[in-house]
Amino acid sequence: MAYFKRGVQLYPEDLNMAVNMAHLYLFNNDYKSALAIYKAHQKKMVRPDLSFEKLMQDDYTYFKDHNYDVKLFDKIFAELKVKKPKVH
Repeated sequence: MAYFKRGVQLYPEDLNMAVNMAHLYLFNNDYKSALAIYKAHQKKMVRPDLSFEKLMQDDYTYFKDHNYDVKLFDKIFAELKVKKPKVH
C-alpha cells in the first residue's frame, strides 16, 4: 500500500496508479476510500482509447476470471451505475 500511496503522490495524473490504489483499498475492505477514488476519476480518460470506467470493467473481468472475490466490486459498480462486463 505504501508504494501506491507514494506513486499517487508523485504521479497524480497517472490514472492507472489511481485505479490500482482504489483496488488495493477495496481488497483491504476500505470501501469508502476506494469509492472516493473511483468516483473522482470515473468519467476521465486513462488514454485516448481507454476510459477509466472501461479500465474498471477490464480489471473486474480479470479479477473475476482469476477467482477473486468481486462482491465489493459489484457494490461499487451498482453505486456508480457502471455496467458490469459479461464474464466468461
